[in-house]
Amino acid sequence: MSSAASNPSSSTSKPMSLKRNSDDIGWDYGVLVNPNNLNLIKCKLCGQEVSAGIYRLKLHIAGIRGQVKPCRKSSEEDKEKCKKAIDDSKKDKKARYAEQQEVSDVVDLVGAPDADEDTTAAEVEEIDCSGGNDIRKIGPMDKFTMPLDKASLSNSRVYRSTRSTM
Repeated sequence: MSSAASNPSSSTSKPMSLKRNSDDIGWDYGVLVNPNNLNLIKCKLCGQEVSAGIYRLKLHIAGIRGQVKPCRKSSEEDKEKCKKAIDDSKKDKKARYAEQQEVSDVVDLVGAPDADEDTTAAEVEEIDCSGGNDIRKIGPMDKFTMPLDKASLSNSRVYRSTRSTM
C-alpha cells in the first residue's frame, strides 16, 4: 500500500500559492521561491531571485538601477508597465501624505475654545508669551505638567551646594 493511499489528507490538501494574495502587476513577472519567506521572489523572465518584496521585483523588471540588477529579458512593454506602476504608487503616496497634512493643518492641536464660548470652573485663563489671552480646559494630567507658580517659589529657600567641583 502506498503512503498516498494510507494518508488521504495529503493528496486532497490545497497546494501552497506561489504568489501573494494581491492584484499587483509585479506578480505577472514573479513567483515566490519559498511560501514561508514572502519577501524572496523569483523573476519569471530571467530567473533572478529578488529579496525585499514585489517593489524591488518591479524595479528589476523596469530596469531601474540602484537597488537591484536590471532584467535582461524584459521587453519595453514590460518595462513601461512596471515603471507606470511604480510612478502611480509614488503619486498615491504623495496624495495620501498631502491629505494627511491638510487634515492636520485644519485640526486645532492646542484645543483652545473660541472666545465667545462660556467658560466653566475647570477652565483657566493664561497669558502666552506674545501677550494674548488663551483660555483652555484643565485636564487630569495638567497638574503634573503645569509650570510652577512664581508666588510659591518666592517663599521657598534656595539651597546651594557647599561642595566644590574640580
